[in-house]
Amino acid sequence: MRWRRRRRNVVSVAACAALALTMVACSGQSSESPSPGATSSPTTTPTATEPAETAAPVPETERIVEPLWSVSGTFAGVKDSAGDVLVSYFVSGDELMIGAFRATDGASLWSAPAGVGHAEEGAVLEAVVVGEGDVAFLRPEDADGWARLAVADAATGATIAESELLWAETRPYDCGAAACVDGHLLNGARGVWELTADGRLIASTTAYLPENSRSLGELVFSTNDRPGEMLGLGHNGQVVWERPFEEVFGSGFSTDNGWSWDTVGSTLVGQSYQRSLVENRFDYLRQMVVGLNRETGATLWRFPASNLCLDVSEPLALCTFTSGQVDWDESGAMTVLNVNAVLNGVDAETGAVKWTVPLDRKNFFDQFGRPFLSPDGSAVRYVDGGVVEIDLVTGERTELSDGSRLACEAEREIPVLAVYRGTEHRGQVVGPVVESCSVDREPLGAGFSAAAVRAGGVLVGDVFVVTTAEGLQGFRP
Repeated sequence: MRWRRRRRNVVSVAACAALALTMVACSGQSSESPSPGATSSPTTTPTATEPAETAAPVPETERIVEPLWSVSGTFAGVKDSAGDVLVSYFVSGDELMIGAFRATDGASLWSAPAGVGHAEEGAVLEAVVVGEGDVAFLRPEDADGWARLAVADAATGATIAESELLWAETRPYDCGAAACVDGHLLNGARGVWELTADGRLIASTTAYLPENSRSLGELVFSTNDRPGEMLGLGHNGQVVWERPFEEVFGSGFSTDNGWSWDTVGSTLVGQSYQRSLVENRFDYLRQMVVGLNRETGATLWRFPASNLCLDVSEPLALCTFTSGQVDWDESGAMTVLNVNAVLNGVDAETGAVKWTVPLDRKNFFDQFGRPFLSPDGSAVRYVDGGVVEIDLVTGERTELSDGSRLACEAEREIPVLAVYRGTEHRGQVVGPVVESCSVDREPLGAGFSAAAVRAGGVLVGDVFVVTTAEGLQGFRP
């Protein structure tokens, strides 16, 4: 099973009436292509009433909030940039676009065609913000698969820098106030390339990618040797440290089975998987999370049969399993069997367990289709037969009412026409959406609670922007 890093608060963007997107109105202009517009909610005059003295306040999980504006379309990867500007990918017909919107009213500021590069298909698509709020993206690939890395002003879309042609093996990413991409140039030179203000691609001054290796993020790389895969960290043009991958994780572990890397303080937190012994099966016991000293690569701690079941935080939230597996058939239908696990709050530096919460088996049924989303610093989970919000610092639990309207994430694959490895085809990018859901994770249709907006939205200025299957919505809960 390929590891996908899950991220809460991921949103996306759309296109205007001429782009065959269903929307109520358009606002804003684009010099390169039309963009979606927004509709403001009708202005209403509140009627003052005296609340009954015995009336209890409506819980934030039940208080419905109305959107300030809505934009219709297919969006993926919303990020805040500078001030009240958000940037996002969106789809026009079968063409991938990138653009910016004003968070206060949803007005389109600009849009431009974008490329997807030759990164593995199925990875979550997210906009990339660098520097003081500029947006980095690939121009569409030419007929042979070559593209240009561009950086534009997020507010205006004006090009700040644009590179020569390159073969992009990854999507652009922030490598320390600059835009970087892994790949090779027309002259055959391969490495991590950083875009300068005058449009030159130079070997990155921060990341380093040795020959016969691939980037895993956070300056970490692995070699393509099989057997004998090596794990290392490259920085300032050299290998800082390097170790056998199986020495770090154990026999049978490989990046071929999936990976994830993050940095917490001075600790590199890594996750990987063992190859499965049975076809079409994922075994919860055949995974591991490790903590490494970033400077030396030395192992600080290991948690076998564990995964990072939430976004990286401090303390880390690790699910540790004593049993469980997922089987799937040729149609993709999955069956989750005999899962037993706890949620541990783990100190990233020492590996010490600060608190433990037992998790009901119900947490792991349909988990790939509609998991709960939570505000930063908390997690919504099934515990002792009920639904609770867990404080990730203390492990304390708050029970949620049966009438709660929560935020759930639904994965969505978006077909786009792209040149992938030199062949034009209809590829897939992943752009999750947020749904209003019950405590049983059943969709509730229109209407987000204040708590769901905070859990599933991206905060841009003072507005939470939520990506739904229909488009974008802005809220002030």
